[in-house]
Amino acid sequence: MAIRWPAWFKSVGFRLAVVSAVCFYSYFWGTLSITHRPVLAIPFSAIEQIWRQGRMVDFATLPAGVLDRQGVLSVADMDSVEVEAARTQTTPGTVFRGELWSWPSSTSWGLAAPVLRRYEHVVRFIPGDGQPQLTPTEFAVVRPLYVSGVSAAHSASGEQNAIYPRLLASGDGTTTLIHWGWLLHDLCILALLVAVGVSYYVGSIAPWREKRRLERAVIALGAFRCPSCGYSIAGLAQGNGQLCPECGRELVP
Repeated sequence: MAIRWPAWFKSVGFRLAVVSAVCFYSYFWGTLSITHRPVLAIPFSAIEQIWRQGRMVDFATLPAGVLDRQGVLSVADMDSVEVEAARTQTTPGTVFRGELWSWPSSTSWGLAAPVLRRYEHVVRFIPGDGQPQLTPTEFAVVRPLYVSGVSAAHSASGEQNAIYPRLLASGDGTTTLIHWGWLLHDLCILALLVAVGVSYYVGSIAPWREKRRLERAVIALGAFRCPSCGYSIAGLAQGNGQLCPECGRELVP
């Protein structure tokens, strides 16, 4: 049984409205962050570069100082009094070994929203003036202390920011995660685009194909040929239920 599509669904206005809304929505996603790559915003990439010209983005580096108190290593905030005293050598027996930091960088992709997000979670160490690099054993001691401090700082920052400390706790590396909520969001966007394609077919392509079929049928009947198979029907009556002797189709346009 043929589907009876509503007139508004087959209209050009419906298609233009949906495509325009999706394009502007994708552009909005593309302007949210320079680390997000929405596929539907690719046509606006030139505009994006103009819009972002001269704009700087500063990512937090989450620094912390490593203190050595007579062989016992500890971690403190870089702005703390302890680190400042150790750096200025005003605390006897405490040495500022260097600085730990991580760059909470991520890159995301999706049709519009960040469905796939790749996180780089690496803790790095920068030695202080005249100090050696941490040995693997020493780094294994201070890294969990640093991650614990980062987790405490991000405890009330929302789910997305809380992901980074959890990844830091799992070790150094790069992790790609699927955000299922945004996947559902993008599937809805995809459904709208499919609806536009169906609308274009039933509203434009299907009527055009039917028109062309009727035109070819009329031409074929005028040349005494079956519109379906091209069999010669010279001498046969057309219409009134007359069938083609070759394919069995009724001889009507």
